[in-house]
This record gives sequence, structure tokens and C-alpha cells, in this order.
Amino acid sequence: MKFLLLALVALTAHAADPLPAGPGKAVLLKVCSDCHGPEVITGMGHDRDGWKEIVDEMVDKGAVATPAQLKEIIDYLQKAFPKKPR
Repeated sequence: MKFLLLALVALTAHAADPLPAGPGKAVLLKVCSDCHGPEVITGMGHDRDGWKEIVDEMVDKGAVATPAQLKEIIDYLQKAFPKKPR
């Protein structure tokens, strides 16, 4: 019974995470989650320039990260949430 409960909790937690795994996910969560949840970005899709523009706006609004972290976040977003075809 205990194993079943733990498995159910693990499945629920996994299903609630809208961000795909990948390099940069942990940095994105660390830097961005102070101001908003991941659901803000999951419906979006941009090319690299579009994501860079959004990340730059967040820095202007107070997000704090090193240049290397910002690059990692942009790389992650570009791969995880590419520009959607029209």
C-alpha cells in the first residue's frame, strides 16, 4: 500500500510539471520562478531572437542571472518551446 501511494504521488508530481526535461530547466526554474510559474511560458513559442528579447525584458524587470545562466535559459527555451508554424 505504501509503495502504491508513493508511486501515485510521483506520477502526480510528474504530470503537474509542464516543462520538459533538458539542460537549462533547473536554471530557468531558479531564476524565473520568483516572479511567475512555468505556465506563463508553456503556451509560447519563439525563435532564439524572440526568447532573447523576452529574457532581456525579464532582466530589465529585475530577474538576476549571470550571462552564462541567461544563455542557458535562452538555449533551453528555444529547444523546449520553438517558434510555432503559422
